[in-house]
Amino acid sequence: MSQTEIKKLDLGILSPTSKIFVSCLPKEAASAVVKYDFGGGIRVSCVVPPQTMHVRVNQQSWNYGGKKRIKKCKLKTPTLLLTMRYSDTPAFGRVLVQEVSIFAMDETTKERIKLKPYLLSNAYSNGLICWGSLPIPWDLKSSFNTFWGSTFTEDLGEPENELDDDFDEDADYDLMTRIKRYHKHILVNQEYADQTEFICGKKFWAAPRGADGILITSNPSLLKQIPPRFWLKASLEDSPKICALAYKKDDLWKFESGRYEFGLPKDSVTIQPNHNKTLDNAKKAHNMGDA
Repeated sequence: MSQTEIKKLDLGILSPTSKIFVSCLPKEAASAVVKYDFGGGIRVSCVVPPQTMHVRVNQQSWNYGGKKRIKKCKLKTPTLLLTMRYSDTPAFGRVLVQEVSIFAMDETTKERIKLKPYLLSNAYSNGLICWGSLPIPWDLKSSFNTFWGSTFTEDLGEPENELDDDFDEDADYDLMTRIKRYHKHILVNQEYADQTEFICGKKFWAAPRGADGILITSNPSLLKQIPPRFWLKASLEDSPKICALAYKKDDLWKFESGRYEFGLPKDSVTIQPNHNKTLDNAKKAHNMGDA
């Protein structure tokens, strides 16, 4: 019997005693991985197929007296892998993000995860995203939306020009030109590296599809209602946890994880990392309930 044919154990509607945080995924995500190695925090990654993105570029134009001008363009991205690391299992009121990175992914290799930093702009040479004065996003959805919704700047707009055989170091390229040249000439010359260990580690949970989000929790009241055979532990000393894809269904959140599934009332789930008084008051004023 194949994995897709295995009938899931339906645990019904569960009732945790505290808010359960769901880490949201981009709506474009096609698959997801959670690395939960003991002592290494929690790394959450997702694959985003090629997209046509509308971007804004804040560049200095010498034709206009050296003033900054916002220009817009469309870009066709390669297959991307977006990854972030939580310092610990994320929980409402304790969502600590250490880093967020972006990579182009080799689609031809299925057995290993081969990546190269996506050095479009606003990213360092190792793939780490620079958020500037913006706060670090708390999930991959907010990371994806903030990265593409922000205005690209010249601070990190210098790709590795030595990879471009046609690069003319004497030419005066503005940021928009460099971004377009990066896609056409430089990205294809960057070498992929095997990053399977970086993304998966020794202990990982994976899903071959996207969802509204991922549940990664060690909530004791929830674990008491889930059979221990479904718990995940990186080591004997590690706290048990569960991972599951999360889907918002009207007044219910539905969770699926390979061999089992369950639901939670919407009032038991939040996609906010901390209590947001302004948002809470707005919801009460419009009788919207909690996230």
